Amino acid sequence: MKCRTRRAVPFVATISLAAVLVGCTGVDEGSSAPENWTEPGWMTMARQQIEQYQQEYLTCLSEFGLNGVVGVGGGIVGIEIPSDANDEPLPGASTIVDEAGTECSERVAQPRHWVTVPDSASYQRTLDVRGCLVAHGARVSEAPSFETWAESAHPWNPFEEIFTAVTQEEFLRFAELCPQAGYGQFVVNF
Repeated sequence: MKCRTRRAVPFVATISLAAVLVGCTGVDEGSSAPENWTEPGWMTMARQQIEQYQQEYLTCLSEFGLNGVVGVGGGIVGIEIPSDANDEPLPGASTIVDEAGTECSERVAQPRHWVTVPDSASYQRTLDVRGCLVAHGARVSEAPSFETWAESAHPWNPFEEIFTAVTQEEFLRFAELCPQAGYGQFVVNF
């Protein structure tokens, strides 16, 4: 399956592995928050906004006769490129995918926590994500200073740090438990 990923937030690091994960992943019912950590309120809102964004984007794509696939980690939605039995794009597929991507990106409001500038609020949310990961058992180094983070062409993200240190199942669990902050998101398509 060929897929294009659409998202207007810059600095999204994408790693493609074999195929694109379709749908949401579950979290073990025993995955309650550790006693010494309280989830910041923005994380609950972020989950709701991401889910709404994904559903609206998928609905928009369906109006063009296209299927979308949901990525893991940041709420992005990929567009499945219509193809034949040999996985070759159908004639005109690129045009319709581009038109749908443009239209849906304009029509569907992005979650408010998706920001395109490295401001102090986004940095604080990145620190919150780090705290969430650590509270749920991930080993993550200390964050760089705000100045270093904000000036980086590729800002530090705790998810990028844990990606190669955990199993796919653990990564999916962490992605469900700890929604990312917005600026500099790390997105994976399994």
